[in-house]
Amino acid sequence: MLLHQVLRNSAGATGFGCSNRTQVSTSAQAVAQLYRQQALPWFARFTRWQDITSEYAQRQNQWLSQTQPDQHDTFAASQALYGLLLLKAGQPDAARHWLQQSRRLLLGSEKRKDWQEALLQNITLALDWLNEAPATDTPA
Repeated sequence: MLLHQVLRNSAGATGFGCSNRTQVSTSAQAVAQLYRQQALPWFARFTRWQDITSEYAQRQNQWLSQTQPDQHDTFAASQALYGLLLLKAGQPDAARHWLQQSRRLLLGSEKRKDWQEALLQNITLALDWLNEAPATDTPA
């Protein structure tokens, strides 16, 4: 999700020609150059888990602000990912809050899809780990 930064072509659009081999070749060369110019400097900003966590929170604020237990389970994945990022950033109490919120949303869903069921299992594992782990540990 954080990596959705879009490379812009020379006209400022996000599309690249692909109608024939020549256009595809030209587009591939342009993407490689733009990647070096635009994406690599963006990636270089992230040297710590906290950097990634902060960027995610800023970009996902609309989803993360939906914290009412009766909200649609659409927000559960964003909240779970934020919780896991907080855990990696060394903030277990904040992580616990977001993982519990995500779990509540998923448990409230009457018909969970397979990926939601798997996410719920992983959230439960992370919460179990948080409840058993010393306060200073974070999972690898």
